[in-house]
Amino acid sequence: MREVFERYLKSVNAADLPLASEVWLQSADVVAVTPFGRFQGWDQVRDEVYIKFLQQSLTERDLQPSNVSIHTMGDSRRLLHQCHRKPRGGLVCCRPRYGDWSRKATT
Repeated sequence: MREVFERYLKSVNAADLPLASEVWLQSADVVAVTPFGRFQGWDQVRDEVYIKFLQQSLTERDLQPSNVSIHTMGDSRRLLHQCHRKPRGGLVCCRPRYGDWSRKATT
């Protein structure tokens, strides 16, 4: 599970759709909960998180997870984590392409 999580982090930090499609289940059942919304199904995760947010809105990405926990339920697993933006001259590690977007250091 940790190896998959590391690949997920790489997919986010590089906004890499091919890698993301290897990490995320290609299903309508998958759910991503983020500071900016809840996304149901791979198509919505791909379109809203990877394309519109990571690729089109940000010029830099440096997701730093903390409080990682893995929960096992039968033959399934759920990984939860908090994300911190690594300070780089401030509290932001993700820089927007347009506008003045910023968030707190922890999300």
